[in-house]
Amino acid sequence: MPIPNFPTFQRTEETELRLLKLEGAANLLRGTLSTVEVRAPASKGSRLIMLGDSITGASAGATTWQTCGMNFASLLPCLLGKSVKMVRNAGVSGSKASDVLARLQTDVLNYKPDIVHLLVGTNDAGNAVSLSTYKSNMQSIADQIRGAGARLVVGTVLAREAAYRNLIAQYNNWIYDWAGREGIDIVDYYAYTVDYTTGGIKAGIASDSIHPNTGLQHRLLAEFAAAALLGKFGVSNMYMSQFATSADATTTADPNNLVRGGCFNLDTNADGVPDFWTAGGGGSQSTFSMSTDSAVIGRFTRQVRTALTGNGTFNSPLLSTGFSVGDVVAFSGMFRATGWDESATNQYFIRCNTQANTRMGIEGWSYNTTNFVPFHFEGKVPAGTTSLQCYVQLSGTANTGTLDLAQATITNLTTGELAQWS
Repeated sequence: MPIPNFPTFQRTEETELRLLKLEGAANLLRGTLSTVEVRAPASKGSRLIMLGDSITGASAGATTWQTCGMNFASLLPCLLGKSVKMVRNAGVSGSKASDVLARLQTDVLNYKPDIVHLLVGTNDAGNAVSLSTYKSNMQSIADQIRGAGARLVVGTVLAREAAYRNLIAQYNNWIYDWAGREGIDIVDYYAYTVDYTTGGIKAGIASDSIHPNTGLQHRLLAEFAAAALLGKFGVSNMYMSQFATSADATTTADPNNLVRGGCFNLDTNADGVPDFWTAGGGGSQSTFSMSTDSAVIGRFTRQVRTALTGNGTFNSPLLSTGFSVGDVVAFSGMFRATGWDESATNQYFIRCNTQANTRMGIEGWSYNTTNFVPFHFEGKVPAGTTSLQCYVQLSGTANTGTLDLAQATITNLTTGELAQWS
């Protein structure tokens, strides 16, 4: 429901109940989501683009294929289970709604998404953009996205310093009304972040009063969003390796997976490291083992960080065939992370790398998950690439932790006639 401007706003029993329901759903989500099969009808497809400013694009590296960074926008698709596939993070620092509109074709529509999550407005408020201008730009963005056949999800503008509360309240009043009239899904980030006594952002969420703190606060924000969106998008095919039989000694068991031994079926020498894969980091930074879980196909490999210096690494063989420069490839799999310090950064990485270390995937996360959660990233093989590799790293000096990986898959969407952009 719309909120009045802050000088007269009173938090009501209705809003309290609404928040309690969402927070309860988020708590439930962490423990059960990875085992839930969502049965709601899919909208049209499941390819997701996260669009916005630095809150969406936090830490996304400019030299990467499409690294989502250490933020809620990278974790949210994983928490939605197998209902969405992350195609691109189109969050750019400093963006106002007018900037998003200007780059919409190149950053979003050219990738032919099925779902677009739009979160923009904090920089509009910071630059005193009028409500009428903000409304016009948002409507134009929505018209183009939906005109291209994609489903739109809009986030309300997060609370920030109390000085901006009236303008942000105006933006959000309009978003509530507009989205309701036009049938647009909303994630109410404002309700999650606002301190109703001051109109500013809640203490502890953002040290700079704008950007949620890396780690824990981004996880909580992602869980809040996932609770609001759970069940809305149906079930997608993430192209993960489905072959649970023992891999052949000379080739992969799955002709659609460029990664040899991606289901970790063989450990011939019983050292805990699956056949075809290599453990690094001096051999003293991590311990390895393999086991089974009903949530994954084949076996999973477990890497436990045992030292607080150096990096523990785990790599697939280098892949030099099965792709060409310009092909669109997908990197997907299942992971579970436990025991990490969520106030720290750069704890674990799960990436598809080139020989030049350009990459896409999970970059420097510290999130803990209760169960296995899926990941899916897409990117175009960069010029000069001669090899690809699945690369896992545990690092940082804050704490130890455990990372489980299953169904590691690199699929060539172009040669498989699955690519929807080029």
